[in-house]
Amino acid sequence: QFFVARLKAKLMTRNSKQSVFNILFTFMKSRCIIGGSALAVVAIAIAIGTISRAPQALGAELAFTDGAVLFRTDAGIWQEADAGTSLKEGDGVKVIGEGRAILILDDGSAVRLDNDTEVTLASLESNHFQIINEYGQVYSRVVKAPSRYFDVNVKGVLYRALGTAYMTVNTDETQGVEVYHSAVAVIDPEESEETEAVVPEGSAYYDVNVEA
Repeated sequence: QFFVARLKAKLMTRNSKQSVFNILFTFMKSRCIIGGSALAVVAIAIAIGTISRAPQALGAELAFTDGAVLFRTDAGIWQEADAGTSLKEGDGVKVIGEGRAILILDDGSAVRLDNDTEVTLASLESNHFQIINEYGQVYSRVVKAPSRYFDVNVKGVLYRALGTAYMTVNTDETQGVEVYHSAVAVIDPEESEETEAVVPEGSAYYDVNVEA
């Protein structure tokens, strides 16, 4: 048990770039661990390795507010929001009337809400960020990360970032996306998340467009 405790301390304090199993091998060689103690050490290493690979939740914060801006907790209570308000997965933000709000994620990505706009932070996992555009206009500027999906959900249709900048629209007359940089994939989760279209820079895609 003494050796197991010391190994746990080493595993939790060593540089994360060094393999857990390299540390384990070195420690076992130096201490000649055998029998039940060795099995316990292996179990600890596997458990820590598994935990380190699990998706981590990102943080989000309101960086700027203008006008009447509210945020909703997971308890469903709306409260007045100011710059510096911390947000977590499941929270919502809305701008009432004329105004703006800008959310910043830990990875540097930014989401701007325009007039009369509401969003829900459906997922803040490090490998999958999803925001629900409940209504209004949402501008997303995304920091590229090959191991992470960045989706904006409009009425069940996902607009997935393949570049860095796009705006989703959700009004009674218009529902879709306008792409300002690179491209956006249009995905229908009901169709096994198959890509329906890829919208290039400078183009728009509307799932609903009454004026068309």
